[in-house]
Parts: sequence; structure tokens; C-alpha cells
Amino acid sequence: MRWHVLASMLVVALSVALCGGCEGEELPAPHKFFDQDRCPGLDCDDNNPCTKDNCDPQQGCLHEDNGGPCDDGNACTKNDSCQGASCQGQNQDCPDSDQCRQPDGCDSKTGCIYNNRAGPCSDGDYCNGQDACKDGECQPSGGPAKCNDNNDCTTDSCEKTKGCLHDHNTAMCEDGNECTQNDACSKGNCKGGKISCDDGNVCTNDECDGAKCGHEPADNDGQKCATNKACYKGKCAALIKGMRLIGAVQQAEIGCVNGDTQCQAHENPLHTVTLSAFLVDETEVTVAKYKTCVDAKGCTAPAATCSAGDGGTWGVAGKEDHPVNCVTWAQATAYCAWRMPKGGRLPTEAEWEYLQRDKKKGLIYPWGNNAAPPAKIGNLPDTTAEAANASWQTIAGYTDGHVYTAPVSYGAANAFGLKGMYGNVWEWVHDFYSANYYSQSNGAKDPAGPGSGAQHVTRGPGFYWTDGGVALRTSYRLHMSLTHAKNDLGFRCVKPYP
Repeated sequence: MRWHVLASMLVVALSVALCGGCEGEELPAPHKFFDQDRCPGLDCDDNNPCTKDNCDPQQGCLHEDNGGPCDDGNACTKNDSCQGASCQGQNQDCPDSDQCRQPDGCDSKTGCIYNNRAGPCSDGDYCNGQDACKDGECQPSGGPAKCNDNNDCTTDSCEKTKGCLHDHNTAMCEDGNECTQNDACSKGNCKGGKISCDDGNVCTNDECDGAKCGHEPADNDGQKCATNKACYKGKCAALIKGMRLIGAVQQAEIGCVNGDTQCQAHENPLHTVTLSAFLVDETEVTVAKYKTCVDAKGCTAPAATCSAGDGGTWGVAGKEDHPVNCVTWAQATAYCAWRMPKGGRLPTEAEWEYLQRDKKKGLIYPWGNNAAPPAKIGNLPDTTAEAANASWQTIAGYTDGHVYTAPVSYGAANAFGLKGMYGNVWEWVHDFYSANYYSQSNGAKDPAGPGSGAQHVTRGPGFYWTDGGVALRTSYRLHMSLTHAKNDLGFRCVKPYP
């Protein structure tokens, strides 16, 4: 018998002696301590998933920590792993990603506990209409999605992952605009090609307001109809040769305008008047035209006080196309009545000022708000006149080449097509002069001045006299005696229309 067998027997005997015959206790197997020869067949499994069990010939059974994954049996932990020969897990939060359930704690045996939510949700199908949570699940509740956008230019459909689709089409459509034709869909909109609103009438402005064609009467500028005709109330109407038709105006601005620093008392207040349509001479009355009246004994010859040497035009060779000057107010009035027995007269002061304002409001000078006139716009007091008459008031730096009168065709025409409105001779108007008449005529229709007086109004400017620049303004009112007749004064005629 070997020595180690004897040792085993001694251990057993010692154990019995120490135990004293203990009941119910199993004595350790002696081979587990010393049976190293039997180690290869020894069962070292300790039923612990966190140990690696093996037998060492010298030490017997060994149980090393394996550090591997395990299951600690708790549904509320995650990432369980062996640590110090025991299975340990990390506490986990219950995910809150379900639209229709919300976490409410955790049970170690069953895991996360959820309660059902209420309210809208999405089941991922955008064609089901409105979804809602029911019994913890997302379920359709509103019927199919309504994709009709009431647009004839889109083809409406539904795609599960995208929802309603509105694809552009090219169908024929109706854009509701009477001013278009061949309406068709383009990029989701109904568009039509423009149609012409032209009604064939040169006296209407044919435009579309977005819903229908309109045909408003055109401006009475005398240029859209045949010769000696002009537009009036939407039709071409006959004119008198050499005259322009001025349409009725509701608010003609009269008086000294805002911003004019040279206003005179009798030019105030600035106000508006209503004017009826009238015909007006394109130019001042020429010597040749006035002579026809004298020859017919309908007029008397101009005053002999004006001569060729001081700018008189009557009877001067080569001046037939210049304005007749040196005529009194009565002579001018007589000529207009002779030439046009039915209504021929001098323009009223309101008509004349409206004509000179060039279809504009707020105008200080006939050519604009700059005191310096554009080059050769009209026959004004210039350097040519200053060279011949050193005492004359002239416009510095302005030259038109005329000392006295110029042919009535000289200079620029204004917006009404009238010549001489920027300067040639001063002109008689119909009105008697009154210093406070403007305060009485505000809002008046066709104001014609006071019923009587000692002087009549004249309007300019002309080739002579600037009054320091004040007389060049559109609101400037000059007034002369009834018998006044000078070389710088002429006239033109008007006639009510029709």
C-alpha cells in the first residue's frame, strides 16, 4: 500500500473523530483532496456559468472567472456579463418609441410594462387618412385620404409612403379670363394666350382689366383720326383746320403751385376748376390770317403805332407767318367771332393756364420746374434781343435768334400739340381782370372771369420782359387796359366743342 492511501485513511478517521458521528452530514470524498491520480476523471463542474472549471493535478478542481456573457434572470437588465464569478446586468430604460404605448415601470420577470396611449398616430400608410391609437395599436379612423385639390391642372393620386400627389397635367382648362384664348394647363396653372381687345375704333383705348376687354374713349389728341378730325367721346369728330381738340377735364389746376417761391397774391389760392371740351388754335393768329378778316371788312387793321423797326408785323413783308401784334382786346375778339360765328372767342384765363401746364400738375414753368428753359424751346427774351436792346430784361445764356417775333411754327409744341406756349408774344384772354377772382372760382365749371372791369388779362411769356424771371411762370397774371396794343401782344382763338 502506498503512502498516500494511508494518508487518505488517516484523514477519514480524523474527520470522523472530529465530527463525533455528526448525523446528516456527508463526509467529503477523500479523492477531492488527495486523489490526484484520479484528477482526469474528477467532475469539477460547480454549475456556475461564470466560472471556467478544470482540474489541476497538484491543486485539484479549479474555478476561474470566465468574464463571458450570461443571463442574470432579470428581465429589467441588459448586457449581462460575468464579473467576479457572478452574473451581473445593467439596469435598462424601457424604450418610449411606440406611438400607442407608453412605459410604466419594469417587472424583473416579464420585463417592461406599458400602458396604452390615446390620440393621433401614423401607421406609415399616408393614404388611410387620419390614424388614431386604439387598444395599443395605430389604426385608421378617418377613412381614405382626400387628395382632390380642385385644380383641373393636377392629376390627384395617393402613394402609401408619400401621401397625396398632385402631378401637373397639360389638359385643356378655363382660366375665367375673357381676354385669353386656348386655355391650357401649364405647371399646375391654367393659362391662356392673350387675345386682342382691339375693336377697330381708333378713338377707344382697348385694354383688358384681367376679366374682360374695355373700350374707354381715347384722349382727344387729334392724331388718331384722319386729317382735321379728332377723337371725341369715342368717335372721330370733325375739326376745324389748324385747331386742336381739348377734351373735357374735371380738375384743371389753376393758380400758384406748391413749391413756387415767387407766388403773387392775385395768383392764390391754388384751386381746381372743371372745363368743357373746346377747340383751340395750334398757333397764334398770323398776319396772313388776320388780313383775310380785314380784307373782308370783318376786322380793323392793327394800330399804326407799331412799325417794322420796333417789331410790328402788320404790313411788313416777310412777316406774314408771324403772329399779328398791336391789336386791342376788342380787335382780337372780333376776329375770333368773324372766323367762327358759332362760338368763336378768346380762351378764358382758366383754359389758357390749363393749356400751358402741358397736361401736368405742380408745374412752375411751362417747360418744368427749372427756371432755365431748354435750348430754343420758344421765342423768349434772349441774348439776341439783349444785343439789340441793352435795357431789356433777358434770360442769361438763352439764345433763340429772334429779337422780336418769330414765325408761329418756331419752337417746340407742347403736349397738346400747341406752338407758342413756351414764348413768342403775350396773348389776350377772354377774362376781365380781378385780383381776388381765384378765391371765387374754386370748383367752378368753365369760369370766365368777372362780368366787367377796366382791364383784361394777358398771358405769356413772350419775347419781351421777364420781370426778373417771375413773368416766365405758368401762374403769372398780367393785365392791360382795353385799348392796349403793343408789339409783344397777340392772340389765338378757341371754340366750344362740339
